[in-house]
Amino acid sequence: MTRGTPVAGITTVFKNSLGSWLVGDFDKAFAKYNEYHRLEATPGGRGGMIQDIEQVFTTTEKTKSAYAQLDWNGQLFGMTARGNVGVRGYDTDVRSIGWIQGDNYAYLGTADVKGQYSGVLPAMNAVLELTPEVLLRFAASQNLNRPDMGSLAAQGSASQDEAGGKITASRGNPNLKPYKDNTLDAAVEYYFGKAGLLSASVYKKWITNFIGSQTAENISFADAGVPPSVLTGATPSTIIDEFSTPINVAGTNTVTGAELAAQSQFSFLPAPFDHLGAVAEFQLCRCRREDHWHLEDELQRDALL
Repeated sequence: MTRGTPVAGITTVFKNSLGSWLVGDFDKAFAKYNEYHRLEATPGGRGGMIQDIEQVFTTTEKTKSAYAQLDWNGQLFGMTARGNVGVRGYDTDVRSIGWIQGDNYAYLGTADVKGQYSGVLPAMNAVLELTPEVLLRFAASQNLNRPDMGSLAAQGSASQDEAGGKITASRGNPNLKPYKDNTLDAAVEYYFGKAGLLSASVYKKWITNFIGSQTAENISFADAGVPPSVLTGATPSTIIDEFSTPINVAGTNTVTGAELAAQSQFSFLPAPFDHLGAVAEFQLCRCRREDHWHLEDELQRDALL
């Protein structure tokens, strides 16, 4: 498409009180000009210079899960005790299909990689009512947080040095496991008035499966999950000199913290100001990261008013 080419049929016009603007429709444009997302010519000799191949991928997750929960509410030393305990099981299959690019964004091939993980997540929450206004809370749980789509995507790159013949490649990793944390929380809370609260809490988290980047040397195309068709003459057993991909880093990271919070409504003010209120919070957090490469110890302080 050149300057002056009509855009009717491949754009949508939007208008409001401030003006109007055009939004392009890629699907309609590709259909009209017989184009698609890659940098080389099609087998029929057509094709253009659309440099977004590095973002061409699909990633799907299919999860099966089930949970069970037991609630209780009774008396302990003459005080009301309530809470619940539960468990959730999950099984997740991941598949990502992505394009491998070479120099100047040239399309070289398609990677198709699968991953799978499963597990059980227990949780327990308990509340002891010292008085109707003062509560003690305790919680223990195991949680997970899935990797972002960019890390899971099988898209990547591959190249071979013309002088020395060195082969380098990289791609995302659909076999990444989710972050997992074991968490303990304890808090004391005092409720007053219609919406007043004073609370103090402490917590600790043990976090595993942090994501980092790894460069492996002398690994075959088959083991790397990169199609050998990306380089002329390569076979599944051809060795990649340097292969980079995100991985789950071994080691445990801990987060220890304490939090003070206060909340109140200014009901003592005359109307309409009696509907105003304030929330204040102070948090002290120590983060400790330990893995194969280094140990970090960081102290953070946060305040909100």
